[in-house]
Parts: sequence; C-alpha cells; structure tokens
Amino acid sequence: MLIEIRCDKFMDSGKVRPPITFEKGLNTILGASRASNSIGKSTFLMIIDFVFGGKDYVTLNNDVERNIGIHEIKFAFQFGENTYYFSRSTGDHTKVMECNEKYESVKEITLDTYCNFLSLQYGMQNLGAGFRELVSGFFRIYGRYNYDERHPLKAHQNDTMEAGIRRMLQLYGKYAPVGDLAALVEEAESKEKTYKNAYKFHYIRGVTRQEDYKKNEARIAELQAKKEELARGSTQDLLDMDSVQAARLSDLKRQLANLRRQKTRLRSQLTAMKADMEIDESSFKRDYSELREFFPDAAIKHVEEIEAFHRKLKSVLNSEYKDSQRKIEDTMELLDVQISVLEREVSEVNATPHLTQALLDSYSGIDREMKNLRDANEYYVKKDELQTTREELQARLDSMIEELTAELQTDINIRLRELNSIVCSGRKTAPSIAISNAKKYIFTTPNDVGTGSQTRGMFLFDLVTAEKTLLPAVVQDSISVKQVEDPVMLRILELYRQSSKQFFVAVDKGESYTDENKIPEIIKETTRLNISSGHELFGRAWNEETPEIKALPESAETDLEDN
Repeated sequence: MLIEIRCDKFMDSGKVRPPITFEKGLNTILGASRASNSIGKSTFLMIIDFVFGGKDYVTLNNDVERNIGIHEIKFAFQFGENTYYFSRSTGDHTKVMECNEKYESVKEITLDTYCNFLSLQYGMQNLGAGFRELVSGFFRIYGRYNYDERHPLKAHQNDTMEAGIRRMLQLYGKYAPVGDLAALVEEAESKEKTYKNAYKFHYIRGVTRQEDYKKNEARIAELQAKKEELARGSTQDLLDMDSVQAARLSDLKRQLANLRRQKTRLRSQLTAMKADMEIDESSFKRDYSELREFFPDAAIKHVEEIEAFHRKLKSVLNSEYKDSQRKIEDTMELLDVQISVLEREVSEVNATPHLTQALLDSYSGIDREMKNLRDANEYYVKKDELQTTREELQARLDSMIEELTAELQTDINIRLRELNSIVCSGRKTAPSIAISNAKKYIFTTPNDVGTGSQTRGMFLFDLVTAEKTLLPAVVQDSISVKQVEDPVMLRILELYRQSSKQFFVAVDKGESYTDENKIPEIIKETTRLNISSGHELFGRAWNEETPEIKALPESAETDLEDN
C-alpha cells in the first residue's frame, strides 16, 4: 500500500511540509472550515493518482507548471515486509526513478515498467488488462470527469458503457471466457468500419441501396449483350478475348502509334539538319574585285574579317550538328528497339491482327464499365456480409456476458442493499446495477434518482468493488462528497475506515458534520493532510492576484519632486 508522499514544494508557513503518511482504510484530506477553493485538495488527489501511475497531474493541471514549475514527487509503497521508494518528475512524467530510503536515485525505469510492478505487487497481473486501465476509473477527481454518479463504471469523459462493463468483468476475474469472442467482435467491427470508410473516401466503388444494386445488375446484363453483339459483328476471336487482353491490346496499339510519331518527327529533324550541313567552303565569297568596282571606298579588310568569322562559326555549328545528329540517331535506334518489343507483344496477344483501334476501345470501354458496376455491387454484398457477421458475433457476446453477469449482478446488488441499510438505517431504497448486454448497463436508485442518493450509490458501489476485487485504492473528491447528506456520509466514511483497502477522500467543512460545530472524531483521526486558506498545499493560493502598484496622480508626482 502507499505509505507516504513528500515534495520539496509542499510548503506551510514558509517551511517544507513533512512527509504525508497514509494507512489502510480511510485517509482524509481535510479542507478549510469555510470550504475555501484553490487550496490544493483536488491537486493533492491528482498527485495520489500520479503516484499510482497516472498522467493527469501533469497533462490536465496547467496551474502546477505555471505556478510551481518542474518539481519532483517522492513516494513509498509497502508490500509485505518490503518498502519500495520512488520519485517521479513533472519534467518527464514518462519515467520513474527507483530510489533508496534517502530518495537518492538508483535506477530509471519506464512508466509502463512501474505500472507493471504495481500490478504484480497488488496481484492484478492476470486480469487481462493493464494496472492503470483497471484502477483509473475509481480515482474520481475533479477534472477527470469520471465522477458521473449514474455511470460509476465510466473511467473518463469519452468512455463507453461497453468498456466499463469489460473492466468490471476483468476486475472480478470473469473476463477470460469472453476475451476471445470480444476480440472477434472487435475485429469484425474494425473490418466493417474499414470497408465502409474505403467507400466513404472513394477508394472503392459501391452502392448502398438495394434498388441501385438491381439497376446495376440490369445494366451489366445490357452491357453483356452489347459485348456479344460487338463480337458477332467483327470476329469470333474477339468474343474469346477477356477484358485484360482487350485492354492490353488497346494500350499496346496506343503506345506503338505514339512511338512511331516520335520516330517520324526525329527523322524530319535529322533530314533538315543534314541539309544545313551541306553548305561548303565555296559558299563563302573569296574575290571582292566586283565589290571594289562599285564601292571603291569599301573596307574590304573588315568584310574579310567578317567572312573569316562566318567560316569559323560554320565549323563550330558543324561540330554541334554532328553531336545532335548522333543523339537523334541514338534515340531513333532506341525507338526502333521499343517499337520492335511492342510489335512482338501485340503479336503475342491472343487477338486477330486486323482489329481496329476503335473496335478495341469500344470493347475495352464496355468491359471497364461492367467491372465498375460489378465492383459497386460487390461492395453492397460484402457490406451486408460484414454487417451480418458482426451482428451474429455481437449477439453471441451479449448472450455470454448476460450469462456471466447474472450471478455477478445479484452478488453486487445484495451487498449494495446491505451497505445501504447500514448507512441509511434501513430507511431508503438501495442502489442497483443492471447489465442488459455487452454495451449497456443501468445504475440507479429506485424511486430516488436525486444527485445525493445517486452519489451515495456510487460511493457504496466503489466500496463493494474494493471488497470483492483486487482494486487497491479508491479516491473521492469533495465535489462528490458534498452531494451526500452529512449523517450518511459519516457512516460511509466509517465503512471506508474499516476496509483493508485504501480510500483517499477530500472533505470540506469538517465542522459542519456535527451540531456542536466540531470536526467529527473519524475525520480528525484519519486526516493525513490539513490545508486551508493561508495553509495551502504549496504555501499560497494560485487564484489570488498580486497587488499592483497604482500610478500616482501628476500632482502627487510633482509634490514628490518638490520634496
């Protein structure tokens, strides 16, 4: 069991608080007589959850990080004759440190390893679920949204009844017979959901209505008739071709036509280049006497220089032409190879050689439409098959759970009546739970569905669960405690004190439980942490604003300067 928690940030009157120790039975966290808020009651309960492997103290409680910063929680458990010391930092809540008795770190372990350790020490390792999954729902702390008095099996805000029923069966050691069947139901649900999502996001075609299914069947028959008519109008060989052959042949012919067009363009380009390269040296002017006759003042030397430049340019262009010619010829050779391969593939396809492209396109188009329609109808059939399978498995699971929980419900409800008679002196109806199937239960107090009576029922249900299962601890926050009438709550606390398990309960206004305006002995004797305004858990209230220094009026500033 948990025996202590300590932290250097727990302060009182400017000093670090001594270790907070715990015992079996009732452990009370006592708040102020005026029910002050923001003094640390719920925060400390979150720390207890943190010590039992939870994460919400860090992930849900932003005030801690903002006001305290990174800090270390140190704690110890006692199992048998052995005491185990640990520490856990808010800086990295995924790790736990094993410590010696001085809380000096010895070894770092993962949070999962730590939770497995607790599961083993509490004997919960063979219940078919992890430690946190089984205990988390019974740590009912403000902010965790698991204190719904009408759904005591709810572990978090978005939890389902089905998950709660499963955990209850696991805690009572009755889940093994339904585990395999539940896994099959989960798998069937996953398959059905995946298949529907594939249709929803247009990864597959489908129809969802029977009338659309019948329309598709009629269209498929119509297309089949067209396909046969097309075959009779051309050649019997076409009828024997399957859709893959037809589509393949159509694709090959398109590729061939494309490659041949490319080769024709390259051949034309090569011819033009060869024509350009036929310009020889004689094309250039060497005798400029006629030019001098008409233009005696012409700069013949400059013209000759230009002509020389042209000759050099031709030489360069000839070199580039030859490179381009070689590349084009190499490309044409590759095209010839690809054309030969495609022509050979065409000849290997089982089809008559004189089929036209238009005929192949028509045949292939009909086949594609038929395939799409068949795929759509296949979705309709497959969806119904998956739904039927899932419903049949779910019905078997419901039947098995109903059978398993029949006796369990009886035992729980008998004990709830006994405890309710004790705390209500036999004057009020008792709460009861009724599990109708694998996904639904009802927890209610007949003829008394008020918040107070329902919360009383939840407290008693937690007590019964702790009595009859390996559940090691229960946490109740003051937000629920204050819903129950005082005399009844005191009797519930007495039952908690007598338990061999640990109950951590936050209580406000202890004095209000007696006419003498005194804290009852049971609360006084079981108080492990007493916090109030001025004596908050961390030494100060986070909801109090720091006094601001207001700006002085200009006249006052002037007076100060004068002085």
